[in-house]
Amino acid sequence: LPYVALLLNTVLTSLDCRETPGLKFPPEPVKLLGGVGVMEHMRAWMLQGGFEVEMLLQTIGDAEAGKTALLAALADPDEKCPTHIIPTISPELSRWTPKGLDPALLTFKVYDLGGSPMYDATNAFFLSPAAVILLVFRVKPASTFKDEDAIAEDAHLSSLRWLTTVHLSAPGATVILVGTHIDCADPPDVALQAKIFKAAAIA
Repeated sequence: LPYVALLLNTVLTSLDCRETPGLKFPPEPVKLLGGVGVMEHMRAWMLQGGFEVEMLLQTIGDAEAGKTALLAALADPDEKCPTHIIPTISPELSRWTPKGLDPALLTFKVYDLGGSPMYDATNAFFLSPAAVILLVFRVKPASTFKDEDAIAEDAHLSSLRWLTTVHLSAPGATVILVGTHIDCADPPDVALQAKIFKAAAIA
């Protein structure tokens, strides 16, 4: 949640967080105070410097999935997606503030992790349970496979590789699935591969 932005909104007087087990903050005893109590507690905590305005954003996914191009597009939405990108030497670090947002409210510390298997061992050391992790997967056209079973197997192995790594190295991290190159595949192929990644993510 964008806590600082919410708490700076003077019109907002109540924030009811009861029955939200997936919300890690505020803690359960504070949630039980009710909407007004939650706001009072969180505003007091903010005044004491309790909130971090910097979040960790990490990208993972197979080589040539489009992780670096995605980050470039996020950094400057008005620019065309770059077509020539040097392979990532993992990790590549940067900072990103969403366009139109005050950096004092939120800045992302970005870790762009390489997708080559040679980085699998070291990538695990950089993944953090506190991060927002973008799992980027390249949607592949059916023409590159002999049949639908081969498409499913390829997506399954890729999702298993990355989600197992997250489960072991960053349990509890927020994972967002991002499919790329969807313009190069037919809608049924996009739907199948997205379905497999989604199923693996919630398993």
